[in-house]
Amino acid sequence: MVAPLAIGQVELADGRFVHGFVCEPLALEGADDISEHGGWRAYQAQRAALVGE
Repeated sequence: MVAPLAIGQVELADGRFVHGFVCEPLALEGADDISEHGGWRAYQAQRAALVGE
């Protein structure tokens, strides 16, 4: 795995911590926050609907 990706501790909604993919903060500059979509697939579907794909 290459930077900016890494495996680290991720906190779940129920407060537990599990191993998961994390990203170095520097790589997030200028990135869109897709949290409200609930995941990558939902974000992609919403984008496709906006551009009529």
